[in-house]
Amino acid sequence: MIDRGVGIEKDELEAVFGLFIKGSKTYPGAGGVGLGLSICPRIIEDHRGIIWAEQNVPEGTIFCFLIPGLD
Repeated sequence: MIDRGVGIEKDELEAVFGLFIKGSKTYPGAGGVGLGLSICPRIIEDHRGIIWAEQNVPEGTIFCFLIPGLD
């Protein structure tokens, strides 16, 4: 998924999946408490997958994940 918002700083790309973490570019008053992305790794890892985020120049963030197929 490609997010076209304000993006996430490169040094925050891993941390953004933590509990109650918001990127430093998040607009004040944007709402949320930083839980949405924190549940994603658990869901993906429970399916033996991996998840990561990348910067999308010039704006936004790309969220990627891989889940292996059925054996």
